Amino acid sequence: MDLLQDPFNVVKEEVQQSVNGVSTLYDRWQALNNSGSNTANNDEFKWVCNQLRTGIKTIEWDLQDLEATIGIVEHNRQKFKLEQEEVDARKRFVSETQYIIRKMKEDLNSASSKGKAHNDDRSALMANRTIGHNEKYGKLDDAVRRDNQEFIEMQQRNQQQMLDDQDQDLEAFSATVSTLGSMAKTINKELEEHAVILDHMDTEVDDVSGRLKQVMRRVDKLLDDAGERVQWCLIVSLVLILIGLVVIVFKV
Repeated sequence: MDLLQDPFNVVKEEVQQSVNGVSTLYDRWQALNNSGSNTANNDEFKWVCNQLRTGIKTIEWDLQDLEATIGIVEHNRQKFKLEQEEVDARKRFVSETQYIIRKMKEDLNSASSKGKAHNDDRSALMANRTIGHNEKYGKLDDAVRRDNQEFIEMQQRNQQQMLDDQDQDLEAFSATVSTLGSMAKTINKELEEHAVILDHMDTEVDDVSGRLKQVMRRVDKLLDDAGERVQWCLIVSLVLILIGLVVIVFKV
């Protein structure tokens, strides 16, 4: 299978890079969580925790896409031409990555982690009811809002690009339809002209046929009036003329 046409390899590389980044965040999260300090007052811990959860969710979506591509390959073996060994290797990669992500997610949502976070939040709430405390959280909220705003703007740009592509496709389709319409009008005009020519030919054929019938009637009348002797003379003359023509043709 052509790797340039295989979506699995592209997504796999992105997933591997994401896992490496999330693993670094996870190690930092464990170090901060086990340091004994109050995480509620630690902006770095909150940022790491937020980024870690976002990264895990993104990888879970990417793994779902990888599973879908594997299913497509398994149902189209003749098209993709992948060996079973390669398919099994892809399944192992997805399974192993899912285990790593599931372990991180379980640690984040474990009772001990939630209990510590709850205690830290309670201690911080009781000890830090000051303007400085609010400013710290204001900075964190600003950072979160900036991240959210950047994500929204990126999605808007992607949607606008999709709309622009659709507009281009519609313009191309409209041009094709216009060309087909012009061709249809030209063909219809030619058919009408041919119909007029055929009608004219039919009229001429009818006219010639009528004239031929008149000539035949006159010949029949002439033969009837000429009598039997004249008829024999005409027949003999025509036979002689025919013989002469045949002789001339063969000489030529």
